[in-house]
Amino acid sequence: FGTAAVFGTGTDDAAINNYSASLLIQYGRTRFILTGDAQSEAEEAMLDAHTDLACDVLKAGHHGSHNATSDDWLARLQPRLAVISCGRHNRFGHPAPSTLARLDAHGVQTYRTDHQGAITFVSDGRTVTARPFLDSPPLGKKLV
Repeated sequence: FGTAAVFGTGTDDAAINNYSASLLIQYGRTRFILTGDAQSEAEEAMLDAHTDLACDVLKAGHHGSHNATSDDWLARLQPRLAVISCGRHNRFGHPAPSTLARLDAHGVQTYRTDHQGAITFVSDGRTVTARPFLDSPPLGKKLV
């Protein structure tokens, strides 16, 4: 995302998440955005700083917590696929039902590491295919 401003707003644990490195990776015509633990404040700052953030694959922010992967973020990025990295039965309750509902409302096919293990995304520069380690169906819209 270039050399734009640091997005964190303080030193508490929640604010430190907004200092997470976020990457936009482009291979051919396919694009991936990986947001680490960034929350909605960092998403807003990235939306303000960049005009073209459309992507094919989104790594949902902060393990799918309720305060990341906002409606505005999803509307601008328009990802077709998303992955949520979270542990099974984690003490934080990730991913949040509200985040799963937002992804579903935006028609994003969502994969979760707590259900499907490691998820590998393969791109030939034109298309992207998700390959989950465990055989469990994704959430949301089905691939055509």
